Amino acid sequence: MTMVPKNEQSRTVRIFANRREQEDETRRYWLSKTVAEKMEETASLVRYAYALRGIDIDAQGSERTLVRVQRTRR
Repeated sequence: MTMVPKNEQSRTVRIFANRREQEDETRRYWLSKTVAEKMEETASLVRYAYALRGIDIDAQGSERTLVRVQRTRR
């Protein structure tokens, strides 16, 4: 299953004079977004990365159990 990000069509190639200019533009972009938009973009990236690796994010988790061993303080 191949997922295409919803904003794939609106991408524009930009050329920057230096790395600092690119970082400043990235910073301005993310500062202009609301928290909800940032969370949705992050979730979209995670879903896309999992899909690229063929991992079903809705599958059941690991069947392994976590064992916690309490250490005594000296």
